[in-house]
Amino acid sequence: SHRGEFSVVVARAVAHLSTLVEYASPLLKKDGLLIVSKGVPTADEVSDGSYAAQVCGFDTPTRYDLFNNNGARAIFVFKKSHKPSMKLPRAVGMAKKHPISK
Repeated sequence: SHRGEFSVVVARAVAHLSTLVEYASPLLKKDGLLIVSKGVPTADEVSDGSYAAQVCGFDTPTRYDLFNNNGARAIFVFKKSHKPSMKLPRAVGMAKKHPISK
């Protein structure tokens, strides 16, 4: 197990924000960072990701929007600041099948 071993986890558009937050939380040390690169996410995905962040032990994420000739991307930085309010990780497949949302 690598519980609480990492200072930084980086992901590039591999899943919904709330799923990534849930996957990363058990791996990160206190004050560790989750950095996620996404295309332009929907407002619902951002809202769910922010809610999941609180549940999973993170502060509200900081968002950086990048624009260039290849289109737009959003970078989200989540800082782990407190213990999750639920036991993580959940059973295999739960984060993807039933993501944390409002």
